[in-house]
Amino acid sequence: MTYWSPYGPYVFLATRDGPTAPTAVPTGVPTGVPTGVPAAAPSPADLDLRLIRVAYEVVATVSPCVRCGAALGGPRLSVGRAGWSPDWRVDVAVRCRGWRRHRYTAVATEAAGELRIGSLRARTAGREP
Repeated sequence: MTYWSPYGPYVFLATRDGPTAPTAVPTGVPTGVPTGVPAAAPSPADLDLRLIRVAYEVVATVSPCVRCGAALGGPRLSVGRAGWSPDWRVDVAVRCRGWRRHRYTAVATEAAGELRIGSLRARTAGREP
């Protein structure tokens, strides 16, 4: 006899006293994993993180600040999840070394198994020209 369950159909054995607890694994559901539970958050491999860091270090080394002309500092990486997508994303933050410390941001993501490195863009504040 099959009863409805939020984790899938379970097979119950019928005895003289009535149905008992499930004795078999749920049909069509992996063992120990309820349906509707998202998988663990993906994360980039160490090689991907190194490649992203080196790419943005090179960009920061050869590019001056577009606002004040000062050199750019080293990148800071923050790993996260790309919305509802199963892919990961790395947010990159860079500041210029001038006295105003202008901010730059970029996003590196994985899409369809490929590493996509975004351009480094200046963040604009409301009053700052």
